Amino acid sequence: MFKYLKLTLVLAAIALQGCYATHVNTRATALPEEHSDRQLFMLWGLAPLSDPAGAQCPNGVASVKSKLSAVDILIDAGVGVVAAGVALGTCQDTPAACANRATSLGTLATGLFGTRTVIYHCAAGPATAMAEATQAKGTETP
Repeated sequence: MFKYLKLTLVLAAIALQGCYATHVNTRATALPEEHSDRQLFMLWGLAPLSDPAGAQCPNGVASVKSKLSAVDILIDAGVGVVAAGVALGTCQDTPAACANRATSLGTLATGLFGTRTVIYHCAAGPATAMAEATQAKGTETP
């Protein structure tokens, strides 16, 4: 019984670790083509392992949406299961201590390495924040 409870808790911790999305919109006009990229990172997002999204946009990005997709959840779950498997396979302690170690390492591994899906639109032209601010005030630029 206790074994299945721990397994359920580990799977819930992996699956429910943050299904959220972040949206950022600039004032730039967006091109109609939508781009998608998978970002890899370590240490809960502090150390990126992939290039930033929108690197191929010469005028920057107009909008960006970062989310945890189903594929990202599967990748994170796979990382957790592999880490827990390694912990179980190398453990020489009591079964309870091995299960505890596997649970801890599996949960920790999903934060040490993770992925996010980034969807973005390139900007149609260079962003001119000064011109936009001036137009909003109704004055001309010298």
